Amino acid sequence: MSESEPPVEIKFLSTFYNLTKKETLSVTVPRGADMNFLVDYIGEKLGEDVAAHIRNHWSYVVIAVNNVDCKQLQGLKTPIKNGDRVVIGHVIAGG
Repeated sequence: MSESEPPVEIKFLSTFYNLTKKETLSVTVPRGADMNFLVDYIGEKLGEDVAAHIRNHWSYVVIAVNNVDCKQLQGLKTPIKNGDRVVIGHVIAGG
């Protein structure tokens, strides 16, 4: 990993912002990291309750990696690398 590689940028939307009290979080990830690594990191930095919320409410959470919902990729096994942009929010519906 080169020192010039940008970190993974995580952006928290709406209700996740309210849960985390953070708008963004950055992390340099090791080679071979996946979304499970990122969720664990979020738990370490922002509280295990946040990581548990993501895992326990998976069907209501959207995690986009470079603008693609990771559920369309490999779910929590979706590989991530430095320079990726991750956005985390809740599914919101109305009528």
